[in-house]
Amino acid sequence: MIAIVSYQATWEAEFMRLGRHLRQNLGDLALRIDHIGSTAIPGLAAKDIIDIQITARALTPTLESALNLAGYHRVSHITQDHLPPGKNEQAQEWLKGFFTPSSAQRPVNVHIRMPGRANQRYALLFRDYVGNRKNGRAQWDCVTGLKPDIVLLQECRPPSHYLDQAQLHQRAPYFLWESIDGVSRPKGVCVYTNGLPIQ
Repeated sequence: MIAIVSYQATWEAEFMRLGRHLRQNLGDLALRIDHIGSTAIPGLAAKDIIDIQITARALTPTLESALNLAGYHRVSHITQDHLPPGKNEQAQEWLKGFFTPSSAQRPVNVHIRMPGRANQRYALLFRDYVGNRKNGRAQWDCVTGLKPDIVLLQECRPPSHYLDQAQLHQRAPYFLWESIDGVSRPKGVCVYTNGLPIQ
């Protein structure tokens, strides 16, 4: 059972500690190391799991070995993200590597994604869209059922089989895909507005 907890002010500092450790071990194998997901958005309730995105040119044996030395192991059966509705023809855009801590440290998910692919862009755009735009936060609250909005409800209500709270928080970002993609890339250009990566 995945519990949703209120925003924790310690999440940012925890990411910085974890991100610096990953940078020390990966060096330039990691093009970017970013805090993503709900814990990256100030004030947002979330699962108490720090999500980290490592942007890499490819998931190579060298990169996997470096992650192993950093204390993470690959979860081999997770090879792609959930596809947004209507995106089945672009499955390759959603491939990834997925790693979790080898020891009993705090829960962390490490996502390895390739630069410029849809899932790499979307993780950052979701964070910035919900974190920085009033309507983005309203849509998120509506989809997850935290603050149902009668005006938005018909637009953002997810399918009935996603109504379990834990499933909603896992999949709800993908119901915002069209809004985020349209607002953030009006001319096909991806712009990240905050949350600078670990250098």
